[in-house]
Amino acid sequence: MSLIKSRLTRTAQSSSDIPTAVATERISPHNEEIKPAVSQAKTTTSMLQTYKCEAQERIKELNNKLQQQEHKLKETRDKFTAYRDEMADIEV
Repeated sequence: MSLIKSRLTRTAQSSSDIPTAVATERISPHNEEIKPAVSQAKTTTSMLQTYKCEAQERIKELNNKLQQQEHKLKETRDKFTAYRDEMADIEV
């Protein structure tokens, strides 16, 4: 029984049993540990904003090209319809 008691360690019964320096060290991270995480988050956010702006510009370009192609398609269909109507009037 004494062998078991010697292996047990005493745990704190109240917060007054824990020295303040030890408690604050374990609870709150050091400023040095927080700064890299915040810096990394800011960098990541900045990169994402850049990618978002580039994507929006690319979307505008693609939409413009799509509108141009749709306009050309409409012109081609109109020309084809006019040609078909013209050919329908010609008798062989």
